Parts: sequence; C-alpha cells; structure tokens
Amino acid sequence: MNHNVLLKAILAACLTLSVLSPALPAQAEAAAPNTWSDISPAGGILVHSIALKPGAPGTLYVGSDGYIFKTVNGGQNWTMIAIHDGSNPLNLDIGAIAVDPATPSTVFVATSGGLFKSVDDGATWNPSHSGMTSLYIGRNALAIAPSAPARLYAGTNAGVFASTNHGDSWTAANGPGLTDLDIRSLAVDPMNPSIVYAGTDSGIFKTTTSGASWTAINSTDVGYIILDGSSVNTIAIDPQTPSTVYIGTGVSFGGTGMYKSTAGGAAWSRTGDPNATVTGIAIDPDHPSTVYYSDGYNGVFKSVDGGQNWGRFNDGLGDSGGAARAWGPAAPPVLSAAPPQYVWGAARAGARGRGRNAANMTSRRALHTATLLNDGRMLLAGGFNGVEDVSSAELYNPATDAWSPAGSMEDVREGHTATLLPNGQVLVAGGYNGGSMYSYLYGAELYNPANNTWTPTGSLHEARTRAAAVLLKDGRVLVAGGRGSSSGSALASAEIYNHSAGTWSLVAAMRVARKNFTLTLLPDGIVFYDWGFYEIYTPLSRAAVYHPTAHTWTLTPDMQFAYHDHTATLLADGRVLLAGGYDGADTVGAEIYNPFTGQWSQAASLPSTRYSHTATLLPNGQVLVAGGTDGSSYLSSAVLYNPITNQWSPEWPLSIERDFHAATLLKDGRVLVTGGTNRNSGGLSSAELYYAFRAFFPFARK
Repeated sequence: MNHNVLLKAILAACLTLSVLSPALPAQAEAAAPNTWSDISPAGGILVHSIALKPGAPGTLYVGSDGYIFKTVNGGQNWTMIAIHDGSNPLNLDIGAIAVDPATPSTVFVATSGGLFKSVDDGATWNPSHSGMTSLYIGRNALAIAPSAPARLYAGTNAGVFASTNHGDSWTAANGPGLTDLDIRSLAVDPMNPSIVYAGTDSGIFKTTTSGASWTAINSTDVGYIILDGSSVNTIAIDPQTPSTVYIGTGVSFGGTGMYKSTAGGAAWSRTGDPNATVTGIAIDPDHPSTVYYSDGYNGVFKSVDGGQNWGRFNDGLGDSGGAARAWGPAAPPVLSAAPPQYVWGAARAGARGRGRNAANMTSRRALHTATLLNDGRMLLAGGFNGVEDVSSAELYNPATDAWSPAGSMEDVREGHTATLLPNGQVLVAGGYNGGSMYSYLYGAELYNPANNTWTPTGSLHEARTRAAAVLLKDGRVLVAGGRGSSSGSALASAEIYNHSAGTWSLVAAMRVARKNFTLTLLPDGIVFYDWGFYEIYTPLSRAAVYHPTAHTWTLTPDMQFAYHDHTATLLADGRVLLAGGYDGADTVGAEIYNPFTGQWSQAASLPSTRYSHTATLLPNGQVLVAGGTDGSSYLSSAVLYNPITNQWSPEWPLSIERDFHAATLLKDGRVLVTGGTNRNSGGLSSAELYYAFRAFFPFARK
C-alpha cells in the first residue's frame, strides 16, 4: 500500500454512531433526553466497530485493538473477549462486527487474522473465511442480508466475497465491473438479498445479481460523485424504502460530503455539508426521514426531513471531533416498538485526548523497562526506587486497573533492555546493579508469563548498560552499544541472541561506539541506529543501518543535529522521527529519516525543550511526547506531532512531572505511563493513562 495512503487511513480518528436500539437500563435512562453519555469501559478504548444484538436491549459488541468488548446492560459493565487458538489468545485487531438478525447468538467479527464466527454469544470462536483469497475486510464492509440471513457479503482489498451458508464457505462475487477494487463499505438491500452496494475509492457500485455483475453508479445532479482521492466510507439504506440510499465520503484532512439517492443509486444529490468528512450514517428505522451523520471535525448532525435540513446534535460531546472508525451493526436490529430508543456511537474526547490516574504500582521505579505482553498485560521490571536498584517485577492488567507481582529477577538491575520474544517470553539483558561505579551486568534472563517465573539464559559477551535492543524479523534479538564494564566508556560491540538456543553471538561492531541511543526496526527488516554520545558532552551526529543477513553496518548521511537522551519513533509511513535530546544544552530539535531515500529532513521544532522524555506512536498515526526535563525543571507537559501537517500541538498534560519514566501503548489504544523521577522523588510509584479516544455514548432520540 502507498505509504501516504496508509498514513491517511491510520490518521482517521474516532467518532462513530450506530443505528437505533431499543430501551436501555437505568444508567442510560438517567441521561438527559437527547444528551450523549459516556459509558466507556476502563476510561475509554479505541473503537473500530459497534454492533447491537437484535432483541436484547442494551447488549453491544465493540471491536477494538486485540479484543472484543461486550456489555449486556447498556454499558454498566463490560466483558473483554479475546479470540483464542486453543488456550492461547491470538491478539487480533477487531474490525467489522455483524450479528445474525434471525439467530442473534451468532456473531461474525472481521479481524487482522481473517473472519471468525461465534454461535454462543461470543463465548467461543472459529475461523469462518474458507474460500476467501484475502483476509482483510473493511471496517464497514461486512454485511448480513436482513431478508436472508444465511447470505453474507464481505468486502476486502481483493473485492467482494459472498457466502450462502452462514459463512461456512465463501466464493468471489467480483463479476464484471468490480475486479481488483479495494472495498471500503458494503450494504445489502433489506428486502432483496441479491441487491448489494459497494463503496470503494473509485466510487459506488451496485449489483442486482448477488455479485455476478456490477455497475458503477456515480452520476449526480451536477456530474459525478466527488472523491478527490478519498473513498466511499459508509452506506445506509432506508429500511422501509430501499430505493433511498445515503453514502458518506471523505478523508481525515478534507471531506467530500454525503450523497442521497431516491432511485436506488441511479442518480445522486448532495446533502449535508459538502466539506464534511462523513464516515457514519444512521437512519431511524421507525421514522426513516430522521437521519444522523458524523462529520470528522464537527460532531454529529441530524435531519428530520430526509436530509433537506441539518442541525448539530452534540449535547454532551463537548468539542468532540475526529473521523469515524466504524458503524454498526451491519444488519438492522430487531426493534421493539416501545420508546425510548437510542443512537449508539463512539467519539474522540474533543480536540485533545484525556488522561487519568491509574492504580499505583507496588514499587517505586525509574529507569525500569515496560513490556506489553501478548495477552494485553504490561510487565514492569527492575529499575531504581529512589534508594537502590531493585530486582522486583510486576504486571498491570488494563481490564481491571490492577497490579500484581511478577516474581523477582535473578539480579537487581536498572538501565537494562527488555524485549518480547516470538514465544511470548520477555528477554531482559544487561544493566547496572547499583554496586561499584562500573558494576555493569553480563547476565540475561527470561520471564515466562505462563507461570510467572524468571530463569537465567545465556550471558552477554560484554557487560553493558544503557544499551539498545531490537527484535529482528527472524525472531532474534540485536543488542548494541551502551556503557561498558572496564571504564564506563561507550561500546561499539553488538551481539545477537538466539532464543531457540539461548545463546549470544558477537556480530560486526557499530561504526562508532555510542550509548544513550536507540535502535529502530525498519519496515524492510533493516535496523536503524541514531544519535547517542561517545563520552560526556560528545554527542554524535552519525547514524547507520544494520543489515541482519550480511551482518554489516552502513553509515547514513550526517544528521543536522547531535543529541542524546532523545526519542526515536517509527511512523506509520515507515519514516523515523527523532525528537528532543541533549547536547550540553537541551534542545527543541527534531528531524526525520526516510529509509526509502536514505535521506534526512528537518521536522518542525518542538514547542519547548526537553530530554529524557517518552514518545509513543498512537493508533491515529500521531506521536505523543510526554514529560522529561528541560535541564532546569521536570516536565508534566505533553505535545502531539502530526506527521501529515508536520506540526506540534499541546496535549493533555501528565498529572505530575516525571522523567526517566516509561510510556507504552496498550492493546486498547490507551497509553500507560509509569514511574520515573521528579524533584520530590528519585523513584515514583504512580502511573497514569492517556487516551485519545473515548468510547461509547448512548443517545436518547426525540
């Protein structure tokens, strides 16, 4: 995929709505009429999709990163569901969700590993993509035919696939007219299962023959549907008059609006704001002249006259904006006639994210490691508690906001590396044990989350702390540089760990010794190293790339700046952002390495100086930089970098100042910040959560 297209897709933020559902329990009832209420689990998650269970008021399925969230009481309580292979969670990102309207215990979810089906309300799952040649299903492109639920359609990046046996097997439904198109959205006529609409980045297409042939239907009253490089993101069909169809188009940075047809797509006319980024449409099934749509930057709009006039509908959302991720359900739910009914949705928490305190850790820590495990928990290991280095470790469970012991390492250590291995274990290597001035460590050990134990493994060839480590594409681990054992000088040596054998092998040394630097795995499997310093106040402007197959290092052109204690972040388009740092004075500098050209370019400067901060790539493609120090004081401020606009903007600050902390993206899209130091403590026990997206808002309609 073109990197710019990928970046634009990832930068879609989250404002979603769903079709209407029946009356809900007391929590939703208590909300003021026509007001959105936050019912987010655990402070909010990143939402990809929403689906309602027909005939079960208040039962929702929500797709997120790695998990399905389910509530049976309108959001008062949530259950986090992972799809398993035997006893092992598969950690699949959840996209589109569809619930069978005739057998509501049957649920389909499109994931990063293909389509899965449950016949027991989500308790167990099995693959359901036999016959599909592509497993990538668009987040709005899974549909069950309402009038014939055995028939399903799935839109992929290889066209449309159809099933006539409840998803047990699939065949291509890419008749003439739709070959090789990337399908972004699908909708099935509620009365005729052979009529399907498909949204693409080449316009809107229709079949009346279950996919045997397709026709482009892009004519409007003023020419053709305007896409301007965007796509048809969402489709909604009037459940009472199926010849009335709405489509929404747009991208994250400039919309192209919504269109309506009253002739089954034979002709279209604009409705709503032509500059809107429309990524979700909901039609009231009892009063189909009442229509809602979301604009990525201006919230929700409502029409009561079939789209002739629109008004903002944002009470309770504040300044929420952002483009829609998904809508649900794919098939209209079975509705009771009893009011009130609700619109369900997910919205970003305003122009800025939000933060809140998490439960305190069991130990104070700075210069520790934080590793996200395959099951979604976070492992913290070692560090400095303000008095001494520690060997203890602990686990954070994001579903319960609780910490639990994770045993103790064989050695006390700070400034070590920690790497998640392909088998789910964590490799910890090197570090400093708090002894004499040069008490650096050779030792390495493995944490096994299955039995919560630590075991020694092969030792490094050179003791080192403040080194850099990266998991290679073949599953080995590269550790390089750092501060060495004999005099504390920087090291040039590098070595690779083979987890199958439990041994280390020396490989070619770096071109220049360095410490306090980073290693970044590039998309093609090559490793990039940057900045750092050789001796005190001798920062380096030389970078290089490591070729794992040839075991060679190749220098890149010189960087403009020379810093250490900076951050390096792999952007969604494959470039690397370096930000902040120290060169004898703190800096606002930032620059970008492009591995496709091998060249450097200057990025916009940070709004203020900082080093010893953290930088985290968010699911929307932006980079969250938080905390650190400016050389004279500790920082609580945070900023966001937008790689498309090359701009920094202020973000929700940390609750307290901290540097030498850790920040890690959780599977649900939140960022967990742990420990660090500040003027009041050499080791902090506090933790906090940042989330760019709020999750679920029920909305009582008039």
